Amino acid sequence: MRALTFLIETSFNIVLSIFLIRMTLQWVRANFSNPIVQVVTRFTNPVILQLRKVVPPIGKLDTASLIACIAIAALMSFSLFLLNGVEMNAILGQPKFLLLDTARRLLLCIVQLYWVLILFTIILSWMQPHQHSPLTAVLSELTEPLLKPMRRILKPIGGLDLSPIPVLILLSALIHQFSI
Repeated sequence: MRALTFLIETSFNIVLSIFLIRMTLQWVRANFSNPIVQVVTRFTNPVILQLRKVVPPIGKLDTASLIACIAIAALMSFSLFLLNGVEMNAILGQPKFLLLDTARRLLLCIVQLYWVLILFTIILSWMQPHQHSPLTAVLSELTEPLLKPMRRILKPIGGLDLSPIPVLILLSALIHQFSI
C-alpha cells in the first residue's frame, strides 16, 4: 500500500511540477522559442488552451495554469485521502480538510521545485561555467526571481556566487514546515 501511495503521489507531483513550470515561465516572460520550454508547452497545452477559453490571464499571471495546478493538487489530495482509507463522505462532508491539504501540497511542490531548480543551476554552473545552453537559459529565467534579491544582499566573493546557499537553506526550512 505504501508503494502504491508513493507511486501515485510521485506521479501527481511530476505532473504538477510541469504545470507549475509552465505557469512560472509565463510569469517570468521566458523565451518560448527555447526547445525545453516548447516541450513543457506541448505537454501542458491540451489542458491550458481549453482553460484559457474560459479564464483569461490576469496581468502576468497565467490563471489557466494556476487553475490547472490547483485542480491537479486537489485531485492528488483527494486520491491520497481515498487511498489511505478516508471515506468519501468524510472528505466531501468536511471540504476544508481537502482545501487545506490541497494548499499545503501545492505550496510544498512549489518550494521543492524551486529547491531542485536552484540545485540544478548550481551543478550546471560547476560543470559548464559561462556556457550557454537551452537548459541553463531556462533555469536562469526560472530561478532569477528568487536569486536576484539575494545577490543584491550577498555579493560574489572572489568570483564565487554564494547567493544560492541562503536561498536553499530558506527553501529547506519551508519544505520542512510544509512536510509535517
